[in-house]
Amino acid sequence: MEAVGGAAAILQLIDVALKTTAQVYKIYADFRDAKETHKRLAREMRDLVRVLHQLLDVVLDSDPDEPKSRHPEALRDMLEGKDSIVACCQEDVVKVSNLLGEVPSISWPVRKRKIDQILSNVASTRAQLSLAVQTQSMAIVLDIRRTLDRHSSYMRQHVESESNKAIFAWLNPPDVWESLRNALQKRQPGTGEWLSKTPEFEYWQGNPGSLWLSGMPGAGKTIMSSTIVTSLLTETQTSASAVVYSYFDFSNESQQEAQSFLRTCIAQLAAKNPTAYDILVGLRNRCSEAQGQQPRLEELLEATVAALGCFPQVFVVVDALDECSERGKLLNIVKELQSVRNLHLVLLSRPEQEIEKALSSSTKELPLRGAKVDQDIAAYIQERIHRSGEMQEWTGEDREKVEAQLSEMAGGMFRWVQCQLDSLEKCIDSNQVDETLASLPPDLPSTYERILVNLDVKSAARVRDVLVALAFARRPLQVGEVMDIVSISITDYPRGKKSGNTVYLNQLLSLCSSMVSISTSGSGEKKKQEMRLAHASVKDYLVSEQLRNGPASAFYTTPGQGHLLMAAKSVACLLNQNDVSEFGPHTLGEVPFLQYSALNWVHHARDANLETNRGSLDDLIFALFHRDGDAYINWHRVTGRHGPATPVEGYAWDIHIRDGSKLIDGGRPCPKERLLNGHQIDRPLHHALQWNLWRVVQRLLDAGHDPNGYSKGNRAPLHYGVLQRALESMDLILDRGGNIDIGDWIGDTPAMFCAYKAKDPVTMEWLMDRGASLFPVSRRSGSLLQCAAMEGDPDVLEVILRKKPLNVSPDIGVDHNYNEIADLATPLQCAAYAGNLACIELLLKYGANVNLAKGKVGTALHAAGASGNLEAFQLLLERGANPNAVNGQYGSVLWAAAYGGDRECVRICLQRGLSIDELRTIRLFPEKNWPDLSDEERDKLMSEIIRNAGDRYCRDIFDAARSGMTSRVKAYLDGAEDRKAELEKKHDIHLRTPLSWAAAGGHIETVKYLAMEGANLNVWGRGLETPLEFGCLAGRLDMIKCLLALGARAEFRQAGKYRTAVVCAEISGNKELVEFLKALEDDRTVTFEFEGQTYEHDGDKGYKRKQ
Repeated sequence: MEAVGGAAAILQLIDVALKTTAQVYKIYADFRDAKETHKRLAREMRDLVRVLHQLLDVVLDSDPDEPKSRHPEALRDMLEGKDSIVACCQEDVVKVSNLLGEVPSISWPVRKRKIDQILSNVASTRAQLSLAVQTQSMAIVLDIRRTLDRHSSYMRQHVESESNKAIFAWLNPPDVWESLRNALQKRQPGTGEWLSKTPEFEYWQGNPGSLWLSGMPGAGKTIMSSTIVTSLLTETQTSASAVVYSYFDFSNESQQEAQSFLRTCIAQLAAKNPTAYDILVGLRNRCSEAQGQQPRLEELLEATVAALGCFPQVFVVVDALDECSERGKLLNIVKELQSVRNLHLVLLSRPEQEIEKALSSSTKELPLRGAKVDQDIAAYIQERIHRSGEMQEWTGEDREKVEAQLSEMAGGMFRWVQCQLDSLEKCIDSNQVDETLASLPPDLPSTYERILVNLDVKSAARVRDVLVALAFARRPLQVGEVMDIVSISITDYPRGKKSGNTVYLNQLLSLCSSMVSISTSGSGEKKKQEMRLAHASVKDYLVSEQLRNGPASAFYTTPGQGHLLMAAKSVACLLNQNDVSEFGPHTLGEVPFLQYSALNWVHHARDANLETNRGSLDDLIFALFHRDGDAYINWHRVTGRHGPATPVEGYAWDIHIRDGSKLIDGGRPCPKERLLNGHQIDRPLHHALQWNLWRVVQRLLDAGHDPNGYSKGNRAPLHYGVLQRALESMDLILDRGGNIDIGDWIGDTPAMFCAYKAKDPVTMEWLMDRGASLFPVSRRSGSLLQCAAMEGDPDVLEVILRKKPLNVSPDIGVDHNYNEIADLATPLQCAAYAGNLACIELLLKYGANVNLAKGKVGTALHAAGASGNLEAFQLLLERGANPNAVNGQYGSVLWAAAYGGDRECVRICLQRGLSIDELRTIRLFPEKNWPDLSDEERDKLMSEIIRNAGDRYCRDIFDAARSGMTSRVKAYLDGAEDRKAELEKKHDIHLRTPLSWAAAGGHIETVKYLAMEGANLNVWGRGLETPLEFGCLAGRLDMIKCLLALGARAEFRQAGKYRTAVVCAEISGNKELVEFLKALEDDRTVTFEFEGQTYEHDGDKGYKRKQ
């Protein structure tokens, strides 16, 4: 069928229908007074014209040279020939027109009967044409879905392949597939296809730049974004261009942060292009060098921009900017991305002032409103009525009335129409349809209000619990979890109990009506049903002033009250698990809400701290912390010994309850008293401090809990308080005799803990104002100023310098002999050694002496050289450091730099002049100075100096192993009286062997040499950590593969261990390493590659090279 012929037939019928409609208006000047038949006729002509326009779009979009786009025979038969449906319909419409114009010789009742009969034929024809459009649109949709399935399959195969799975697990991008799938399931075929024909979109598609699609709440923006994504994927599937899509989601905290957008982008780009994948690998490697840390936002942005450059064109679709919890950061990211030359960026959001202001100068806005949106809504209404079993029983007149009135009142809001159709479906007769249409609410808030005010009192309480839980849960809740929430009572003090009534899901959903929805996520064994709020506008309504001041005010909540309810329900759920002996792996299946409760209640409780109307929450928490040891233990058995701050979800569960009765203690039952009173799990007061639950802290102190008591890890409550800026709780501890300078097991005070772990200037100011001392010394950190200069944030260091006593110098040195920092005496030396440039600048600003020689290392310049920190070395020279200083154990700055091993630092020293006498001691080129040497001679000289420095200043085998100096390790072993004893020596607070030091430092060659010499690969340190676990703590995947290949024990989870390999890997933050260990543990047939060889499991012997 030729497109032109089909289009001509359609246009002829449109012309006749429009003329007939005009004829009706001409006969009746005031159409509101027209007879019902005339009204019906006008509506039928209008609907016919709408369907014909849709059919015309299908015909004109065809490409005769593309077989896939040709229309099927059925569509050809409808349009071609004198007996076609379109031709017959045209004849019917002409007959109607003639009847309208006939002289009064034929009475109106006779004409009415004929017109009604013909209109029935027209309605039947319209239905067939609409079905044809839907069929053709469905074929297009199916083709799109096949494209998506191929795209999804390719992406998942790439992301989940054994070689790539670990790195994508480390990146941890949100699962945008679920969001796209859910949007497509709701999408009416054909919706939004008009957008691609607008001048603005066509220009954006052909030219890099930004386009902002703005729309009111409920305007169908997410559906529109899915239309754009599917269209782009279809059009670019044979090109080298990339399509990236990201969804912000109000119901999922992991999809509300600005970083989640960047993680999504780089993950999708890396899965499509090997160069982009290499950029991701490089990012991971740089973070691994920082011991498995997650990338900062700036690093993610830099990597994303680099990955975008790997494609000729990149189309990025970002939906729901307004649902991002870090909108300022996100808009800054958008601003940076807009400078990428090959990027086509489309953004969808509500037209909010902050977004409009940020985008106005750089982004073309296209509002989602107008006739095309109205046509989409009308098509949605028709399709919804057509699919509804309830509405198919209605008379044609009722269906027409609903179509007409909803189309007229929609105002561009798909969501409003959906809610009205949900309500109309429940009508049982024509009168009720008329009553519902007569009282349609004007907007979404009024719609939600009508749903809620019609609930009875008992049902209202349950529905409120469901709505509030779904609005403030930290992730989408599964259906079973919601059912548990509804059935748990929080007023049955001292223990929350299930109500005893069975809650029926379908009835509950019926009560919630249009305000909640159920979707399926995952597949196979991971498939699950999730319940969510049906739209972001529902959450907006729950916290709105309109609800607060309206007739449904009982449903009003604030974010604080929402989190309070979730915390109370969660703690009540935990209190139900009040018997250690009955608690086992089966419990998770029996109580779906249990794991969510265990991992999230403290977060909800913290977010509810400012609420004054507390209900029973504080009573429930106190009952968990003070009165019910079994429930408290079982809580930790779900989260792991580290509690909800660093949960080890699947692994901790299996370790701690696999016997179904009690925690394991070296293979023996562990008494509850030891668990509660020893250091097996954190004490209640410490948890209360960590999450700043100050009301509970007060009650625990009143009940006799020790304000200076040590918990797991030998830390006091104040150490936990600094982690979350728990100032109110910390004040209570000090009021009850807490020691502000109390040291933990290695002497770190709360202030030191704040300096290197919390890095919070507000908490540090609080500590300094209350008398935190500068003089305690830690075996790990030295003094407070040393700790802050070496590991802290410059803002924290500035607080200490500003608040310190006037008579205390910034050069204050504390003599000690602890670990690596034993050589560093002043804060400036510590900052230089760590390469902390901002702290160097601060210390100099506050009067630190750049050339002060103190302690073993010498000056700060010696310290920078000894650690190989080139930037710090250069900065100190710029600030007046003396390169000719001769101090400390290294003597000259040159030898300190040579020991640090940075060739550029050594080069700088040599360029500044070296005497002939000093050159002769090296015995290379004794008659030449540096300027006289060739480039080759200079490289050779620097290498010799660095080697000599290692020989001169390496103090023991631990120093050599920590620095990866294999030759020095060999020299120490060769010179030892007892070679085996030298290998097994233990050192420092962690009781590490040379092998453990080398493993933690990532020095593979040194580890291989020590193993070859007979070092014990499975020796335990103080916390029962083996070299494998020290390597895990450092987040070093290659080192773990090396140790396993050498024969290290492959038990990643041992009963009684303080920190297992998996736990250590999780502490490091290296998710790639975590996934690697889990894969080996879950499936002993899994192999791994190391240095070109494949290794397989060999029973108790660990891993061996595959033959």
